Amino acid sequence: MTLSPEFIAEKLQPFFRIAHYQGEKRAVISGVRFYSDNLPFFSPEDIYVIQKPEDFLGSSLKNCVLLVYSEGFILIYRQKAEEVTNSLLALFDYYNRWEAALWDAAEADNALQRMVDLSVPIFGAPIFIANIDGRVLAHNEVEDTDDTLDDLWKEIHQTNMVSLTYAGSPVLSLDNKKLEDWTTTPMLYRLIFGNVYIAANINTAGEPVATIYIEEHSRKLNPSDCEAAVVLCKVLTHVINTREDLRILTIDSILVDFIEGKKETNTMPITIGKKIPSPWKLITIRNIAAQASLTRRRRLMGIIKNMNTLNTVFLYGQEVLAIVSENQVNTFLAELLKIIVIKYYAIGISMQFAQLTELRSRYRQAIAAIDEGTSGVHDASIVAYTHLLKIAREANRDTLFQHPALQILKAYDTAHNTELYKTLFEYLYHGHNKNEAARVLFLHRNSLNYRLNKIKELTGAKFDNPDEQNFALLSFLLEEPEP
Repeated sequence: MTLSPEFIAEKLQPFFRIAHYQGEKRAVISGVRFYSDNLPFFSPEDIYVIQKPEDFLGSSLKNCVLLVYSEGFILIYRQKAEEVTNSLLALFDYYNRWEAALWDAAEADNALQRMVDLSVPIFGAPIFIANIDGRVLAHNEVEDTDDTLDDLWKEIHQTNMVSLTYAGSPVLSLDNKKLEDWTTTPMLYRLIFGNVYIAANINTAGEPVATIYIEEHSRKLNPSDCEAAVVLCKVLTHVINTREDLRILTIDSILVDFIEGKKETNTMPITIGKKIPSPWKLITIRNIAAQASLTRRRRLMGIIKNMNTLNTVFLYGQEVLAIVSENQVNTFLAELLKIIVIKYYAIGISMQFAQLTELRSRYRQAIAAIDEGTSGVHDASIVAYTHLLKIAREANRDTLFQHPALQILKAYDTAHNTELYKTLFEYLYHGHNKNEAARVLFLHRNSLNYRLNKIKELTGAKFDNPDEQNFALLSFLLEEPEP
């Protein structure tokens, strides 16, 4: 394992009085050597122990030890070279053995748990590795009686899920600047309620599939811990990308599970909850000119992913689906219509939603919107009324439930050449507004009143009763084309 000079200085600081100077370039150190005039060359990857720095820098540094590397030095006051050297060698040995143990653990059946157990002593802090949907894959054991841990951490251990207090919390730097998201490089962050932690995303094919979280506990976390976390993430990334038996889920597979009703919790994938504020809408894109190949759909997905409007895009069936913030839908569509030929595509837009458990119904809404039209953009909120009527008609096709007044009025109209059936429909459809009903029927108001009295006489129905009028109007709508 290579160590940076900053890492070495931080680890030596608790035991020695030191001064550290580093140049502009970052150095990486892999070994320890004693300096002598007979060295054939100076290795930029080693740190050199100078036993008598006063020979180089003056008598004021007598009884000090100087550690020199390619870009700077670490000065240790009033120590013997043997003690400093032993500490350096022990430091390298400790972390080298830890890294070797991590790689050995990578082949074990319980690889992730072994890696966590090996790493807790390194950081002196609780650690968990979680899937992006919040399912904890591995965590260190914690006693319920340990009062030094906060309730949120105990909740993680009890439920095996990441609390939304963590997953949905804003990402803040140590100086409280709001950041977009965690990166693949471990960094120090702060929760809004003060907790300091190290976190990083683990990617597969450029997409986050897991996250590692290390929370400050028994001692303060510092930048050198981030350096150690880089090693842990390197091994973890290797394991996740090579071990199919670990069942690490991608965002795509999690969202597909929601659509297919296989997930019943509202835990949000991190990249959706943090990057794309809810409420959302689901935009479903279908090529209606021909069945698009998987390659073509992936190409379109890649283009959408790189659009300026934030979105989470994935494939399902023959469609490309995108989750977009409700207030960004118009901007998203404007960008999309610049990159596709709309006559070849049908685009369905769902109603808004704020929980991923609603994704299944929103997908069906978007598909229903597409099925109501041809090419172009179709909004589920616009076609919802006609779609519901279509479903109700189909459901009533076998039972033929209907208010008895309709058959009475139809029979009377046929026998007497009147329009009482149509009159009742317009009167109910326009909410008992006689002026509007008379206008649509081209009747004088007095003529309308005459017809309504006749309808009451023939049917005996009380259409001022809400249930009665709703039943009658629904019967009309299920029989007649939509007005």
